[in-house]
Amino acid sequence: MLRLDIRLLGPLEICRDGRPVKLPGRKVRALLAALALDGGRTVSFDTLGRALWHVDPPERIRGSLQTYAGRLRRALGDDVLVTEPSGYRLDVPASAVDVLRFRELLDAPGPDELRTLDAALSLWRGDPFGESLSEWFDDHEAPALVERYLSACERRIDLEAASGDHLTRIPELQELTARHSLRETLWLRLLSTLRDAGRKAEALDRYEALRSHLADELGVDPGPELQAIHRDLVAVRRPSTRLPPKSPPHDLTRFFGRDAELARLDRLLQTSRLVTIAGPPGAGKTRLSREYAARAAAGAVLVELASAPTVAAGIASALGLEPGETIAESADLLLVLDNCEHVAAAAAQQAEQILAACPAVRILATSRVPLGTPGEHVYRLPPMKPATAIALFTDRARLVCGDFPLRTRVTSCRRSAGAWTRCRSPLSSPPPGVECCPRTRCSIASLLSFRASMAGSGR
Repeated sequence: MLRLDIRLLGPLEICRDGRPVKLPGRKVRALLAALALDGGRTVSFDTLGRALWHVDPPERIRGSLQTYAGRLRRALGDDVLVTEPSGYRLDVPASAVDVLRFRELLDAPGPDELRTLDAALSLWRGDPFGESLSEWFDDHEAPALVERYLSACERRIDLEAASGDHLTRIPELQELTARHSLRETLWLRLLSTLRDAGRKAEALDRYEALRSHLADELGVDPGPELQAIHRDLVAVRRPSTRLPPKSPPHDLTRFFGRDAELARLDRLLQTSRLVTIAGPPGAGKTRLSREYAARAAAGAVLVELASAPTVAAGIASALGLEPGETIAESADLLLVLDNCEHVAAAAAQQAEQILAACPAVRILATSRVPLGTPGEHVYRLPPMKPATAIALFTDRARLVCGDFPLRTRVTSCRRSAGAWTRCRSPLSSPPPGVECCPRTRCSIASLLSFRASMAGSGR
């Protein structure tokens, strides 16, 4: 079966079964291009006449078209070009024409929009059709294709900027603004990217060059958005108020047990850059993550998401980043994201972007549910051992009541599964043995008063 490959996004090229085909004459190439743009559908004789001769067609349009159609058949094969009562039809699938594949990819980007845009833009080889086929192509088809191409380029640049990978696109933006010097949306992206990269002087030079070019070509000034960027570039900057990254705070209560869990986290973070400590409320996720961060050899930064307006804002605040600033690609740190369960989707997105942009960063998250990010290792925190839990209970009780006796009947918790459950979770009632111990001078109300510390820093 004959296999055609028709390329219009750049110099017009046709391959038949892998071999180049040369078309005789510009009118034959224009006929092929007009039919290929509607591959598989009938194109009327009037439409083809406008495509080849624009507003000055010959008197016998059908006869002239028949001449060029015959030459096209001799070049491509008799079965490729089909004559219909109202016009001609190019009998090729959409996959055979690069323009049709380009449009299809842009019309349905799918879940991975960035990859789809890359695939579509890879089809672009230069100015559509590679030459002036006719005034109709110059006025209609070529500008429409260029507009779709530039819009796709801008969308890809925006997606990469949102993921923190915008600096690598400066050369592309410089090339695009050089070729399409009157497109202000490209200049907006170039100037803002240069500004965010700290290349302020270069951004100012580019703006002045654009202002002069617009004045010479169109007699106008740059638009309001470009002028706003210019004002931002020339504004006097205040001294930086950057704050140092927030290290995990030093807890005021003793840390009990969990040595095996700390060792387990250490092993996991050596093989996985994203580890999520998962477990129910009060299991000790936050305290374990803080203790691990406090003992970490590399710098650790705590992000308390429970009090942050957004995940991104919480991370920026914890790292001491200024507005518009991103984590340096060379950053080497442990990022602790605490209490992710209420913002799991946003936390997963931020974690994925940071890990992709910063190869030396590791993330330790705490959440009641997994984040669902690729590469995530979920570590479900096991219950505390009974002996450790009893020691923890006694220690916290003595913080409330300093002479809480060491030899109380709290050890009866070992013989009561129900009481053990209450010892290792926020207390709703005192364990058996504590409430009936005649020698303890701590009231039941005093013991219950540290319920909050058992659910928080006292875990």
